[in-house]
Amino acid sequence: MRQRYRHADGHVLWGDLSVTGVRDDTGKVVNLASQITDVTAEVEATQQYRLLAENAGDLVVHIRDGRFAWVSPSCTDVIGGSPDYWVGRDATEIVLPEEGELINDSAESVESGGVVQLRHRVQALDGTIHWVQVHAKPFYAPDGREDGITAALRVIDDEVAAEQAAEEARLKQARADARYRRSIDNAAVGMCMVTPDGVLYEANAAMCGFFGYDADEINGRNWRDFTAPEFLEEEERSWDGC
Repeated sequence: MRQRYRHADGHVLWGDLSVTGVRDDTGKVVNLASQITDVTAEVEATQQYRLLAENAGDLVVHIRDGRFAWVSPSCTDVIGGSPDYWVGRDATEIVLPEEGELINDSAESVESGGVVQLRHRVQALDGTIHWVQVHAKPFYAPDGREDGITAALRVIDDEVAAEQAAEEARLKQARADARYRRSIDNAAVGMCMVTPDGVLYEANAAMCGFFGYDADEINGRNWRDFTAPEFLEEEERSWDGC
């Protein structure tokens, strides 16, 4: 059994106690042989880990044989319910069906000794869907035996929403750029872009046709190359005014 002991100076120790009966020739127990192994450091480390896990905002779980063996109190805020509600339940209860294959592949990787980081969605008891960042690895018992999986799940709803908003903005900008490009390319009047120092680029077909050059010839040339000498001074003043 594992229990606490008190040292001569008053501090508490943890020890694994083993007791064996010593028998005489008739089989009668005449003495007890006791052995105590100091496991104070191990217990304190475990208690510290549990204390950190219980006070963390992330959901920390221990999964054994596909079921929750331990769940941190933060489950109330992340997936609802209490630790007592979840312990013993199938871990896939919080996973959306369409992500089952991803979870199974990840679990197999961890069970083979790997460390997995991934994003997926979980469903809380009230039906709310959360995006979570998961860090999972094998869980080892005090004796070094592999004993399932431990995982930390961090809710990243705001992060994913921001990424999705940025992607939507990028797509909208791409569509707007495409519409603008089509309006330029198909315009009946000559149109092009000009750099601050007067170099033409992205000239449309009408502009090329007006000057009699193809796009490769006109792009990269300066507007001054197309201005009649008698208008160049006036054009320079207008350009400087821009």
